[in-house]
Formats: sequence, C-alpha cells, structure tokens
Amino acid sequence: MIAPNVLIDDAVERFARLVGLPDDDRVALEGNLASATGVDMAALRLDRLVGERASALLVIHDRDDREVPFAHGERLVDAWREGALHPTTGLGHRRILRDERVIADVVAFTGIGRPERVSDLVREVDRWLD
Repeated sequence: MIAPNVLIDDAVERFARLVGLPDDDRVALEGNLASATGVDMAALRLDRLVGERASALLVIHDRDDREVPFAHGERLVDAWREGALHPTTGLGHRRILRDERVIADVVAFTGIGRPERVSDLVREVDRWLD
C-alpha cells in the first residue's frame, strides 16, 4: 500500500475541519454515512479491518505527506502482523508514485520478474525426460 488512508475516523475529522463543520455536524455526518451505507463507523476501525491477516504487507508512506498523515501508514503496519513500513521523505502524497526507489521496492516486494518455483512434480518429470 502506498500512502494508505486507513484511519477512517481521522479522515472524516480532517474532512470536517476542511469544510468547516462543527463537531456536532461531523457526528451527524458520521451517522448519515452509517445509515446510508449500512456500515457503522466502529466497523471501520483499523483493528477490525485488519483482523488476523497473516499475509505480508508493505506500506510505503512519505513523512511529508500533507494529504494522508504518516501516522496512517505507521498505525497500519503496527496493526498488521506481517507489516513492513518503508518511509520516504520529501515526496509528499503524489510524487511518491513516480519515485524510482519506491517503484523498485514495490517490484521487489511483489516478486515481479522472479522465476516461478518449480514444483516437485515438474522436477520429477524433468528428471524422467533427461
């Protein structure tokens, strides 16, 4: 994940501040969102979203991101059992997507270009064919 916006309550609070909503109106907005979607804000807490996931996760987040605070990436990695954080500096929220080191980190993490593992069956067939 790159610069993940995963703290939903924080995202709603930041939006409310941006548009000048007082706290009472923000709470009403949260209630309306829950009503309209059928999903309560409590169900969107990070610990509930992550659950017991066992897969590896790479989070790349820039410390200078002004759109999604760096704390979102940190908290996601803290909640994810196999999470790894690769922080960057000076890239912000958008330039991070074009950074060569970030692209290389993502490619390395996903294993693109890595030869596929050969199964025991394939090895046995190869042995018989040789």
